[in-house]
Amino acid sequence: MADDGLVRAWRSGEAGASLSGAADLSQLAVQRLRLTAALGVAIGLLTLPLLLLRQPNLGARAGTARPIWVIGVGLAVAAAMFAINKTERLEPSRKIDLSLVCVVAMSLVAGLFRHWLPYVESDVVRGVSPVALVVLFIAVIAPVPPAKMAAAAVGATIADAAALGITLLLTSNPTPPWNLWLWLLLPNVVVIPVAVFTARTLYRLGETVRRAQEMGAYRLIERLGVGGMGEVWRADHRTLARPAAIKLVRPELLGARDSDDAMRTLTRFEREARATAVLTSPHTIEVYDFGRADDGSFYYVMELLEGMDLEALTQRHGVMPEERVVHLLLQVCHSLRDAHENGLVHRDIKPANIILGEFGEVYLLDWGLAGLAKQRDEAVRELKALRLTRETMPGSLLGTPGYMSPEQATGGVQELGPPADVYALGCILFEILTLMPLHDGEGVVSLLDATIRGTTDRRPSRRATHQKIDPELDRIVMRATALSSEDRFQSARELFLEIETYLDGRRDEEQRMQLADERARAAATEAKAALSKGDSFEERRQALRDAVGALSLDPSNELALRTFADVTTTPPDALPPDVDESLADASAARLRWVGGAVSIVYASAFVYLPFIAASVVEHWLPVVVSYGFLLTAAVVGLLTARAARPRPRWIAAAMVLSNIGFAATAPFFGPLLVTPSLLAINTAPYALYLGTRGRRLALAFGLGTISTVIGLGMMGAIPVEYAFQDGVLVVHSGALRFAPIPTLVLLTLLALGQMLGAMLGASRIRADLDRAERALHMQSWLLRGLAIDRKSSSVPPPRQ
Repeated sequence: MADDGLVRAWRSGEAGASLSGAADLSQLAVQRLRLTAALGVAIGLLTLPLLLLRQPNLGARAGTARPIWVIGVGLAVAAAMFAINKTERLEPSRKIDLSLVCVVAMSLVAGLFRHWLPYVESDVVRGVSPVALVVLFIAVIAPVPPAKMAAAAVGATIADAAALGITLLLTSNPTPPWNLWLWLLLPNVVVIPVAVFTARTLYRLGETVRRAQEMGAYRLIERLGVGGMGEVWRADHRTLARPAAIKLVRPELLGARDSDDAMRTLTRFEREARATAVLTSPHTIEVYDFGRADDGSFYYVMELLEGMDLEALTQRHGVMPEERVVHLLLQVCHSLRDAHENGLVHRDIKPANIILGEFGEVYLLDWGLAGLAKQRDEAVRELKALRLTRETMPGSLLGTPGYMSPEQATGGVQELGPPADVYALGCILFEILTLMPLHDGEGVVSLLDATIRGTTDRRPSRRATHQKIDPELDRIVMRATALSSEDRFQSARELFLEIETYLDGRRDEEQRMQLADERARAAATEAKAALSKGDSFEERRQALRDAVGALSLDPSNELALRTFADVTTTPPDALPPDVDESLADASAARLRWVGGAVSIVYASAFVYLPFIAASVVEHWLPVVVSYGFLLTAAVVGLLTARAARPRPRWIAAAMVLSNIGFAATAPFFGPLLVTPSLLAINTAPYALYLGTRGRRLALAFGLGTISTVIGLGMMGAIPVEYAFQDGVLVVHSGALRFAPIPTLVLLTLLALGQMLGAMLGASRIRADLDRAERALHMQSWLLRGLAIDRKSSSVPPPRQ
């Protein structure tokens, strides 16, 4: 069950406080009590210096400082009372209760201060009771409930008497005679009935004012009806003189129910107001206002309808013409269509909830059981609480037996959706056509059983054989009341269209087809112009809009389908700016990946350095040059990987630097063996990832680097000699003396590294190609579903 705002207010006690008194009166009482507390603080602060001026030595001797402590305690109590009435955390009724407790505490403090010094019979001023004055002051200015005022007055009187007894115990004052006791305490007793009478008079006056304003801007005129959930009143707006209807739930109704029942009532009431207010159909009643009155009544103000419900209409006039019947149902479908499109299901459609206005307009009322489609509501499962009546049962069974759908009757709330409302409309249509209910039964159980089992023949013409009922209406009723929700109209919109078809005959499809042909021919002309120009993007878009517009009117229009396929499958000579930007983003992502890959590959070259150092290095300059350029290339690649918009020339720079680094390895193995392989494997991936100019640069620089290395070797600039001895090629490196094991490990790692680098680039390229190929084939498959075989099409090609 939804825990809506009204229910939260009721459960939290705020609504309960309002049920016992008007919110405005409580707020006024809180304000006046806060004023009383402020006066108490002011009086205490004023009394203390006056007392010290009158008795300068007060507190100098033992026991004489007690009046000062008493005044301090009184100030603290008054300050606490002020804080209680100032805070927003407490409800008004709780503030009033705590404030009256503070009044009793202040009465005790005032009594202690008053009775501390011995009494003299001639001291008339001290005989005036400040407690009686405070109680009477509060009764006059604060509209406190009379019962609470009585309790506070009695408590204050007892506190004053207790203060007198305490002072006699704690001081050496003589016990006053009985007449003095009477003089001291009698005013407090006399004030009790006076304060209660005053509080009751003022409170009743406030209640009278509240009742006159209980519905805000609306004045209640007469009660129109009383139902299980509340009352409906005719009302007038005080300033606009606009008549309205006010539906309200009285606090007495909530108080008479248990907590769960009251919450269900509030939930249904709030759901009805909110569901009605969210709908905009002219056949749904308009809600003007919604809230809670000062006396705790929950209400909403709605449009006042003059008319009768459909049940009364059929009872008074009997069988109506079919055209009028379906015209009425059409208006109900309009209201329901609005609800279904907003995700709401009425769940309690019946003739009594359909009102016919003075001018033939129809309204669908009582959205108190409305819920979200497929929403679960535990109240449906409370079937044991069913009452033997055909009326809607709040809190037990959602809907009215005889009109509810089979899924409602079986408690299948998870399947409740628009078809449940369609079923009720089918039952109503059957009933007003035949003047007989679709399901026969004497009570709830028999009606539910008939609904669940289904009726064998649901055609109105078979039940009312004396009437001539159109077979088309038979078909509509049969489908609307099908046992399975899947076999019914799936929404009020579908039923609405079916009824429109019946009212208007067969809808004029020729006009719609003609409009679709016009849009299709316009699309074909625009497509021809756009495809001939090659780069007319706006004309392409317009052609697509017209083709889609034609297909929305006639999904089978072959000319529109063919035009759509031609425009979407023929690429333009140039790309639109949006596509260029998308390609630039893709290129940037690709360059970032390449930058990251090359930074890892070139940095991994340092794995070979220990094995080079394990041999005897004659010249370290090639090593330093090679690793220096490779390290620089790795740094350039890393910067490219982290850039938001990397430039292709950065990758080209990494290629140049790395090629120089690999060329520097020629003094180790010579210009003809390892170095050309390294240069070839290093250059090839760049040619795949760079643009046209970049590919040319990669080819030119790769070939140039290899040629330069070989040329330098032939000229003797590279200290490596090749010798052939007995069919064996012997390499003499002038920069490195090879040690057997480090050299074999180094060559093995070089071979593995070359293979790994080549496969890394090739795998990425293959993955990109696979994704592009899949996307292309998917798009082609989708477009083939729209395309038409030109050879078999009977539609002529576009005009030339």
